[in-house]
Amino acid sequence: VGTALRRGVEALAMEQGRLGSTESRLLRGDRVAWPDLDDALLGPALKSWLGELDALVWALKPMMPAPREMGGVAAREPPMATCYPKGARYIRHYDNNCEDGEGKDCNGRRLTAIYYLNEGACDEDGGHLRILTQRGGVHDVLPEFDVLVLFWADRRTPHEVLPNCGRDRYALSCWYVDKTEAPEAPAEQLPPRPTAPLSQDDGRIGQLWVLLVAASVRVFVFPCRKEIDPAENIGLQSTRLAALNRQLSLGEFCIWLTQDFQDVAALAEVVNHAPDPLLESRRAFIKKKVGAGFSYKVAVELYDKADRDKDGHVDEEENKDLADETLADEGQVRTLYRQSLGGGSPSEVVSYSNSSMEQLVQTFLKWDKDGDGTITIAELTGVMQDVNPNFTADKVRQLMASIDTDQNGRIDIQEFVDWLSGKRLEDEEEQTARDARLAMAMHRKRAEEARESNLLPEFEQFHHAAITNWCNKVKIDVPCGTLNTGLDMVCQKCDARHSWLCHYCGFVSFAPECVNGCQTVTYAWSCINGTCPKKKCGCKRKTAHWAAFACIDNLKNLKQSVKNMLGKEEA
Repeated sequence: VGTALRRGVEALAMEQGRLGSTESRLLRGDRVAWPDLDDALLGPALKSWLGELDALVWALKPMMPAPREMGGVAAREPPMATCYPKGARYIRHYDNNCEDGEGKDCNGRRLTAIYYLNEGACDEDGGHLRILTQRGGVHDVLPEFDVLVLFWADRRTPHEVLPNCGRDRYALSCWYVDKTEAPEAPAEQLPPRPTAPLSQDDGRIGQLWVLLVAASVRVFVFPCRKEIDPAENIGLQSTRLAALNRQLSLGEFCIWLTQDFQDVAALAEVVNHAPDPLLESRRAFIKKKVGAGFSYKVAVELYDKADRDKDGHVDEEENKDLADETLADEGQVRTLYRQSLGGGSPSEVVSYSNSSMEQLVQTFLKWDKDGDGTITIAELTGVMQDVNPNFTADKVRQLMASIDTDQNGRIDIQEFVDWLSGKRLEDEEEQTARDARLAMAMHRKRAEEARESNLLPEFEQFHHAAITNWCNKVKIDVPCGTLNTGLDMVCQKCDARHSWLCHYCGFVSFAPECVNGCQTVTYAWSCINGTCPKKKCGCKRKTAHWAAFACIDNLKNLKQSVKNMLGKEEA
């Protein structure tokens, strides 16, 4: 069903999403459509999915009978399909902004359901659903294929969609409604409650979300109805849920929900949880290869080649055959990484385009496990074990010697790029252009890392403080020097914008638009000068010059993790 839904949603004609009466891609960048249940391509799968979801809601209603929960829910809005293209986000909001039960902001929505359709999604792609708890916690949900997320639609659950950095991100959403709050709500009556009791074998609805549980079981309604600290709730994972090595059926999910939290072990008796430790599932295999820096496409191709008997698992012998045929030496490994970056030729790998460098940086950071900006022999060994468990220590040492051209025992990002490209840049101008693109890509990753670590204000202040030194170096005055945050596109002090630092890419621009095309709605920007001073202004130089020389930071510093950079890494 999930695969059919994805195909159908991709084929829909979509329009720009709106926030109230406002259409702004800075506030909400998704495209939306309301699919027709009678559509020949999408209709059958959509009806099947809605049927399973409705059955789940009926099962939840008696467990959550309060009026502000599921007590009055008897209708559902038509499902909405969404697509977040690269760069799109949705600012923090509520699905029902009702505070006192009446007024124009009350739309009757009680429960939000979001079903994700993105096979191969990984953390580096971004586009996470960020949910904020009443206790101040932040939970980021990766929009993986076949994952369902349920949460309260009202002001208990502020949420946002983080910027999408990868491929188009697809989902289906629908809202379950209490029409006593909003009689005019565009919602249809729910189908009758199923009469047959649920059993453990009833219809599967895919991998459901268990809040922050890194197991294959994905089941949760957010937030937990009981006032339980999330850490306590997730403590179940290690003691009771970790052993559940497959998705739950709808019936099993409802059994799990009705259990006392101290007696979830009873569910483990319902589910067969004794997998062969030498078998690797398709999901686990692909996740390991993507974690080692391969693209999802290459990881899938490797899996398809390895699983010769097509039983859905890769056993020890199949793994060994794949390693011997495809991942046996440095040349084969490097070829696959080149393919992951969009091609196989050296010229394609060292492209100076932003997307190419962002992919390179993403792969490098997956190898650099401790975030210190370099790859050690221990880190390289760990990566190669995920690439090919039969890669010997001698082969790892040979690979290290091949990449680490200055032989200092550590691989930096320039050496990494040289190795992938198969050539070492000697021309100074080419090196400068390459390093500028690397710095831009690295700064974006560090800005995203700072945001995810709740260190963004300190990260921005750190680079804001560096403006004066940079401007002195290029002989430019700094008459303003104001740090601006939020949606302001002009400086709050000088009411204009001419020369400024973008805190997403780390580059200074001498025009209203960022030299790297960044949007500043999520990240702050620092004003150097609101208007052109005529003399000593960088706008006299071409944009291409600043695209190569206007990075406020250097690669040596940007190679470090944000915590290292800010001196917050624990000893």
